[in-house]
Amino acid sequence: MERNYEQEIDLLKKEIEAIKNLLMLNQTTQETSIKPTPSLQQDPNIDPNLKQVLHDLEAYCNQNRISGAVTYIGTFGSGGRQSTWISNKVKVDDLF
Repeated sequence: MERNYEQEIDLLKKEIEAIKNLLMLNQTTQETSIKPTPSLQQDPNIDPNLKQVLHDLEAYCNQNRISGAVTYIGTFGSGGRQSTWISNKVKVDDLF
C-alpha cells in the first residue's frame, strides 16, 4: 500500500491549526477570568517601609494581572557562618 504524504501533511496541518485555536481560546479565557482583587485593608499603624513594599506588591499584581505575589527576606546563622537572602515579587502561582 502506497502512502499519500501530501494528504497526511495536510491532515497534520489541520490538526496543528485546531490545537493552536484551542490554546488561544484557553489563553483568552484565562486572561479574561483573572480579575485584580481589591486592595486589602492595611493596618494604619504599619511601618512606612513595609507599607511601601505592600503597595508595590499590589501594584505589581494589578499591572501583571496575577492573583498574588510575595516578598520575603531571611537570615540564618550556624557554625560561625551566616546566610542572608531576599526574594521580591515572587508570583504566588509559581509557588504552588
